[in-house]
Amino acid sequence: MYIGEPQTAGSHTREAVTSSARGTSRTAFASPRFVRFTIEQIFLATPRADQPPRHPEYHVVEADTVDAALEGFLSNASATLVGEVQKFPGFQAVATAKADDTVFAVNLLPGSDIFHRAT
Repeated sequence: MYIGEPQTAGSHTREAVTSSARGTSRTAFASPRFVRFTIEQIFLATPRADQPPRHPEYHVVEADTVDAALEGFLSNASATLVGEVQKFPGFQAVATAKADDTVFAVNLLPGSDIFHRAT
């Protein structure tokens, strides 16, 4: 369940809360049954060679597994995996993905239980 959605049983409607500050983007999803992940999106290649690399973006997502968190993030970003996902103990993973002509690394780390709304 996402923040901003009424808590009803069997609800599959999702609403994301997104904010942007100083070149970062945060998308938050909330539910008491899941692990909160911080996702760092590091841009490796851009469509044009003369275009400077973008600043990393940070997202917060909740899911029951690291695979579900990655799948949900890639689906929202309209991206596909490039290569394999490297998983580490403690709900951590690193992957490379591609959306259109942009290639980026994705780092998934367990996040804090504290949620601060953007001001």
